Amino acid sequence: MAVAYGDNGYAFIESNANSSEEATAKALEGCGKSSTRCNLLGKPVAGPVALVIARAGDGVGVSANRDPLVAAELAMKECKARFKRGCRLEHVAWDEGDRWYAISTGNGGAYIEYGDESDTAAKSGALQGCRKRTDKAETCEIRAVSSKSGWIAMAEQETQYGWAVGSTKDEALAAARRECARAGGGKPCDDTTVVFNPGNTAAPDSVAAVQARIARQDEAASVPGKTDAVVRYADTCHNANCVRKYENGKTIRYTACLNPATSLPMNDPVRLGGCGGSDSRGNLFGMGGL
Repeated sequence: MAVAYGDNGYAFIESNANSSEEATAKALEGCGKSSTRCNLLGKPVAGPVALVIARAGDGVGVSANRDPLVAAELAMKECKARFKRGCRLEHVAWDEGDRWYAISTGNGGAYIEYGDESDTAAKSGALQGCRKRTDKAETCEIRAVSSKSGWIAMAEQETQYGWAVGSTKDEALAAARRECARAGGGKPCDDTTVVFNPGNTAAPDSVAAVQARIARQDEAASVPGKTDAVVRYADTCHNANCVRKYENGKTIRYTACLNPATSLPMNDPVRLGGCGGSDSRGNLFGMGGL
């Protein structure tokens, strides 16, 4: 999983990629569709893991953790340490974290590599394991590679072997012994190995809990009358053309009235006497339009 951040404050998360390189490339590509300059935030992380973004204006705090609730708290902590105020949770993503296995066999040697983060690592480990178990390393070949969850068994006797994958340990072991006995002319195969490859990890319920928290924050910020939440914003004005950015991401453009005493924009003209009418864009003076 990787997250890329653009110069306009846009953040893009790529999850469930097959490698760190793929996650990086896709995160930068996705960010580039909505921003002119994008950079990677931190380093890619391997799943299973949750990644949470907390935002304050155009700045973000990012954290990754196996526990989504912990990731949310750490993201908020980082945001507050950098921007002091206005931080809110914005996004949570879960990377299932594929775990790969590979089986390599050779003349007199067989090996199962499992629980690896990529197919490349699994195949490399399987070949290395096989070559250590035979004096004819050049005969070792990859027989199977997958990221599926399940039991993998190997049964051997002298130079013969058999392997199998099953939904249970006993199922895989029995199938591997049958295959080995068939290859060895009916001789029993008592040298066995059985392992479990975890495959990917589904998102825990706490991901939904973080999503619900984000939804509550957004609702409180967008409908302040329903709660006692404090809605914060920042105004930027050029002459009387103003932009108000709220902490929930909403942006309002408006034409401000000018204070005759200071010639500065008044973003609350009603309090100071008010003014009426609208500008050429249809924005009400002092109130603005969405």
